Amino acid sequence: MAELDDETWLDVTVEPSTDPRVIRAAGELDASTAGGLRDAVDGVAAGSPETLVFDLAGVEFIDSSGLAVLLEAAARIPKVVMRSPSVAVLRVVQVTGVDHVLTSE
Repeated sequence: MAELDDETWLDVTVEPSTDPRVIRAAGELDASTAGGLRDAVDGVAAGSPETLVFDLAGVEFIDSSGLAVLLEAAARIPKVVMRSPSVAVLRVVQVTGVDHVLTSE
């Protein structure tokens, strides 16, 4: 049986001074990494933006913890969209039925 890799990673970048605000994530968005994305959202939300764009093209895996961060952002910021969501992200968003909340561009 193959050994599971306990080292998940997520690279989170907040594009400075963009309008709309953009947070780019790449890697695995799960329970062990969602806090980093949540921190980035908190920082952006403090500025009361009208729109937040999540660039999720580089997200290889997402679980309910990652999805929760995206949905929390949508509850706090008037308009939240996903830019170029990976197949993994798009599948979870569609299967869970939150594609009406988390739209993509």
